[in-house]
Amino acid sequence: MRNIDEILESDKPIEDNAFKNMVNDPEFDEAINEIFEGLRETDEWNDLIDYYIALEYIFGAVDNVFSMEQNHDFGVDLMLKYAAIGNTFALSYVSSMIIS
Repeated sequence: MRNIDEILESDKPIEDNAFKNMVNDPEFDEAINEIFEGLRETDEWNDLIDYYIALEYIFGAVDNVFSMEQNHDFGVDLMLKYAAIGNTFALSYVSSMIIS
């Protein structure tokens, strides 16, 4: 079983410019946010939205002043917190990180 430091070191952010350009496109971001707003109207989709947001940070799909590594570490921390409170998507992700 891997410890938290090993998990933080795994899955480092993607340095693919095409990917970063797509997810940092304001129209793409606006479309995702509109989808999230609609899905947040019911509790049924909250776990999936939280999981997706953590993945955005893990894979560097955010446009902010922080480094890719800082965003990645924040995303992993979010994922671990979501798993700790029973988010089934986060639990699955963290389980796969620990096993691999």
